[in-house]
Amino acid sequence: MFNPNFLNALEYQINNDLHNLNDAALDGYFCEGLMQADDTDNFNKKYIEEKKIVMLVAYLGTDAGSRYDVVLKFGPQALDCVKNDRDLIAVIPAELNAQSLRIVPEEALMEIQLN
Repeated sequence: MFNPNFLNALEYQINNDLHNLNDAALDGYFCEGLMQADDTDNFNKKYIEEKKIVMLVAYLGTDAGSRYDVVLKFGPQALDCVKNDRDLIAVIPAELNAQSLRIVPEEALMEIQLN
C-alpha cells in the first residue's frame, strides 16, 4: 500500500502538475521528498477506512527546503485499494489540478485527493 514506489510516483505527479494550479505564489516550486509523517498510527487499514486520510510530510518550495504537512485524502477507488491490499499508484489522479491538489504556503499545508 504505502511504499517508496507510491510516494515517488505521487511526488513525480505533484512536480509534473504544479503549474495546473495557476497560482503565481507557487511559481518555481517543486517537491523534493514525500514521506510518512512521524505519527505512523494513521497508516493502518482501520484508521484509513475510518478517517479516509493519512498525514504525510513533503519538502516543497523554490528550494524544496520548507517542510509541509500533507493531508492525503482517500476517494472511493483509493479506499477499495486499501481494503483489498492493492497498490495505490493506480489511484493517483492522471492530472493533479485545483480539485485534487491544494497548497497553502502560508500554512505550510498541502492537500491531495486520490481517486
